[in-house]
Amino acid sequence: MNDKEKEMFEKAKEKAIKEMLDKYCSSDPQERLAMRTFLENFLNIIMASERDIYLDKNLHDKANGFYSRNLVAGNWNLELNVPRVRNGKFRPHVLPEPYKRYDESFTDLIISLVANGYSQAEIMNTLKSMGLPYSEKELMKIREEIKEKLDM
Repeated sequence: MNDKEKEMFEKAKEKAIKEMLDKYCSSDPQERLAMRTFLENFLNIIMASERDIYLDKNLHDKANGFYSRNLVAGNWNLELNVPRVRNGKFRPHVLPEPYKRYDESFTDLIISLVANGYSQAEIMNTLKSMGLPYSEKELMKIREEIKEKLDM
């Protein structure tokens, strides 16, 4: 694909994503805020679970609070609390590469969550589709953490 074709493809994809979000997300500001809050909580839970998995494997390291980070996913500006560790070697896999503030996989995640809800099977499918480098057991731990927090 040449540059012009890539650009046209990206514009068409963005339009399709916007239409999909408009279809599944209400235009009601309160409902949109609720959905954004849900997505922020969902990602924060995954990242905290990732840190727990890291710390289970790296007993010499300790948790060291959080830092704020914005992430753009489609029309959503998500405000995330990214967990840290003392030695600075942990980075959640769920985030896009460093310094990148936009990632289409988060737009896909939003569509998946909005369209499919958050049953246990759907959460597992979503986690697997995100390409997280964890074993089935570790993904189950993340899923259980999500279900526990979302069912509160």
